[in-house]
Amino acid sequence: MKKLLPLLLVSSTAFASGFPISSANVSSPIFTSIHEAAVYGMSQIPLSTVEYGGSVVQCGDTIVATEPVTSQQALTVSFETRVPKSFGKCAVVARYHSHPASAPYGEYFSTADIASARAEKIPVYMLDQKTDEMKVFTPKRITDSPGVRGRS
Repeated sequence: MKKLLPLLLVSSTAFASGFPISSANVSSPIFTSIHEAAVYGMSQIPLSTVEYGGSVVQCGDTIVATEPVTSQQALTVSFETRVPKSFGKCAVVARYHSHPASAPYGEYFSTADIASARAEKIPVYMLDQKTDEMKVFTPKRITDSPGVRGRS
């Protein structure tokens, strides 16, 4: 983690209106890698019976994780991503989300997770809240990483 973002205006990279807004804000840390930002974003997800999600956004050399939000559904999450307007041209470079402990087959990527990663050509990170494991699906391969909550 490098530094904190200053207070900034945000503009939408809208996916659809009416969804919760996942945005960078005054306390959003800046990271040196996409992976580090995704791990941080997932560490902010509360234990829940619904999915939460957010995005990792890169604006030049600046990488941030938007705050996790929920659309109050157990097996999917939909949201709009907002990025700092003053950062100039930005791109969503990864998405992250949780699978609640109560989700059937929550330890696996859903077909929607895989389709999203392939369509956007970006990694999709998933936190399995049953096992506390983080998994990464890239359009080329799936890899596992240690848990992000440090549960023993």
